[in-house]
Amino acid sequence: MEEESVPEQQLLAEVKDEFGRKRIFGQQGTLRLIECVRQRPKLWHRQYLRSRASGIDDWEDIQRTEFSTISVNQLRVRWKTLRDCFRREAKRIEDGTIPAIRWPLYDHMQFLHGHF
Repeated sequence: MEEESVPEQQLLAEVKDEFGRKRIFGQQGTLRLIECVRQRPKLWHRQYLRSRASGIDDWEDIQRTEFSTISVNQLRVRWKTLRDCFRREAKRIEDGTIPAIRWPLYDHMQFLHGHF
């Protein structure tokens, strides 16, 4: 499947959220980040968790090729937030306390099951 190249300005959205905080990732940017991380198992697979240094090059590659105006640290923080949200949602589902409306990015992050 060939991926479309989306201009970086469409991936990012400098808007303020409901708390007045500046958001730099739009919906497309978030989905693109998830896909970039999915393609690099060193960033999420249990096998590589002990050697975090092995993923530094991958983060720099994502930043250089996909998100040149965003720092590696901002990418990592966004990924951690996404991963934590996925973990909470997965726990709710396991516990049987599934909310009426599921987190919209849950299905996109299914590759993380069993790796946290």
